[in-house]
Amino acid sequence: MEYHKVISELRTNKNIKVSDLIGDNMSRSSYNRFISGKTDIYSQHLLALLDQLHVSFSELEYIASGYNTSKEDTFFLKVVLAAQAKDHEGLVLCYRQAQ
Repeated sequence: MEYHKVISELRTNKNIKVSDLIGDNMSRSSYNRFISGKTDIYSQHLLALLDQLHVSFSELEYIASGYNTSKEDTFFLKVVLAAQAKDHEGLVLCYRQAQ
């Protein structure tokens, strides 16, 4: 799912008014063009929207990917778990996979 759709659904699900969401950060017309998928917005505007929705960028990505972790996150988790378990073979496998 695309970011603009996730933001629109989050706003709706949390019953947040558009005016409360955008505040003084961006115009309503800019927000509407973004939500309809007609244009992108500045990163600072995106981060302000996420802040108002109480959602991190990582959470946005997670939701947009259909609640699946990225390959990078899955790999990083393997490394962390192998390191915590002091699993030398697991770390070697992660190293080889990274190459």
